Amino acid sequence: MESLLWDHKDKAAFRKQVHLKLADSLPQIKTEEGKTALQSYAEHIEQLSDNELGLKLLSLFKRYQLADYSILRVISEIIQSLGKRDLLDFNGLLSLVRVNYDVFEKLQNIIGITEQQSTPETYGLMIQYIGLSNRHGLSNLKFKELMNVMKKWD
Repeated sequence: MESLLWDHKDKAAFRKQVHLKLADSLPQIKTEEGKTALQSYAEHIEQLSDNELGLKLLSLFKRYQLADYSILRVISEIIQSLGKRDLLDFNGLLSLVRVNYDVFEKLQNIIGITEQQSTPETYGLMIQYIGLSNRHGLSNLKFKELMNVMKKWD
């Protein structure tokens, strides 16, 4: 399955390959629970194929043998909790990262940062950026539209 994740050309070809793998694998499974689990896995992979970044993320998890996908849930919860925080208080964000540093460390290879860059400060800056982007993304988009209109006037 890992080779499929890396070598897919387009969504349709990838989905066809998943269905072929499923058809090949199902007869080898003895129990109904196993067959159901395999079919469910294939369905979820197909849903994930709608998002190119999702497939890349899954392939990186497989490449670095990270079976604990719950770290994504933890990171997601941390980012969702940023809506209530003062994002300019970097020390507060840093303490949040330090409490969950083991989770952030597991992402080092996935997000492609070096050993030297893998510090609480780096992850703090990342979640600060994500939080600010989430909070002010619409305002930023409107500002860019305004700037484009003003350039046309000029």
